[in-house]
Amino acid sequence: NTEDDMKIAIGCDHGGIVLKEAILAELNKRGIEVIDKGCFDSSSVDYPDYGEKVAEAVACGEADKGILMCGTGIAISIAANKVKGIRCGVCHDVFTATMCAEHNDANVISMGGRVVSPRLAAQMVAAWLDTPFGGGRHVKRQNELTLAACDLAGRDMPDERAIASLGQGWVGEEALAIAVYCALKYEREPIKALIAAVNHSGDSDSTGAIAGNIVGAIHGYRALCAEHLLCPPGRALADVVELADIVLALADDLATECPIDEYTHIDTPARRQWYARYWVKQPAGLG
Repeated sequence: NTEDDMKIAIGCDHGGIVLKEAILAELNKRGIEVIDKGCFDSSSVDYPDYGEKVAEAVACGEADKGILMCGTGIAISIAANKVKGIRCGVCHDVFTATMCAEHNDANVISMGGRVVSPRLAAQMVAAWLDTPFGGGRHVKRQNELTLAACDLAGRDMPDERAIASLGQGWVGEEALAIAVYCALKYEREPIKALIAAVNHSGDSDSTGAIAGNIVGAIHGYRALCAEHLLCPPGRALADVVELADIVLALADDLATECPIDEYTHIDTPARRQWYARYWVKQPAGLG
């Protein structure tokens, strides 16, 4: 769509509200119709609600693109990426916003109110909107890097050397490849997988978040298979659903959405409420 008939959904939690006015001004200047999903003031709210609202608006065609904001941009992007068809990239500056469009064809971007200024946020939105997708060469590179990550995970090689061969994670295809490598190499040792994903000199925030999602999906899939959950009688789960179908639905970002450490009691009212909401959604293809 041209900007004359483009619709953009926008949403944020209380940590991102400081950027909203500047981004709205940029979109209004361009004559773009805005679908505002909230929030509307600085009162404390739950970021997954707004990430989901914007993502679903884009996924169903109500909006052409989406813009999200929270404190860092990371947590709300994870919520958005759980919606099928969404490619949400976290942006920290004009360069990463440009790469989200050119390299990753992101249909949603996110940013942090505690990370970027309102002026920079408007510049990032402009760069994202003005940059066309670079095309198939990036899809080809993504496939090549992912295959390389799978191969490296089966080799006896120091993590530092393997990760360096995949890049630094500043663009999406590198971040995904590094996360795939860490999750597969340490698929039965999730803590080691996350440590490897954040213990490098590149964009460790992105690689760590993605690795957490992949590890969560792997263990969730195994649990479903072991318990024969969500499966028609007389059939094995592996016959009716692929791991890829449940990655977005079961991925649990351990560092933001549901933090667990040795000082955290799992059985609390807040955590029970979170799990109740988490399990309401069925993975794609399980209808």
